[in-house]
Amino acid sequence: MDESFGWKVEWEISKYKADSIEIVQDQMIEPYEVLKEKGNLLLHQGAAAMWQFMLGNGSAGTDAYLSYYDATNSRIAVGTSNVAVAASQVDLQGGQIGSADAYRTYGTMQPGYPQHTDGTATANSTVEFVSVFESAEANFDWNEWGITNGTASTSRVLNRKTTYMGTKQPGETWTFIIRITLS
Repeated sequence: MDESFGWKVEWEISKYKADSIEIVQDQMIEPYEVLKEKGNLLLHQGAAAMWQFMLGNGSAGTDAYLSYYDATNSRIAVGTSNVAVAASQVDLQGGQIGSADAYRTYGTMQPGYPQHTDGTATANSTVEFVSVFESAEANFDWNEWGITNGTASTSRVLNRKTTYMGTKQPGETWTFIIRITLS
């Protein structure tokens, strides 16, 4: 009998020399760099939130501890800290908890995200999150990221990863895609 649980995360960052995603799309600009990697850590509070949602607990409200990870509340957060990941962490480690400042930025979901298709096939065990960070956003060393259900100190970070992803500059737009598969 197999009782293992799989948490598989694939993520991708495409970097463009353009001020906005509209310019990228209108001018069909190709990325100057694409990072594709795997892995991150499901945090205890993220696992607890999934159980709470399964039990019918949760809120459609914004920035609440049990806000859903939906189109309104989900954020891909990026920050400057390279503090090692621990499952007991409750936020990104750069800056003050819940603050959007020079140490972290919370990217809102692109229209139609997060995406998940219901069903019984293997592909139905994946959810995808997409945020775009345009010219004036998140211009610092990207060393950490996570998915949150808001921007306040009452929000929950689902997962966290530390790795150097580059230094975003004004005049650049970076798209961030995260796919999580449960098995």
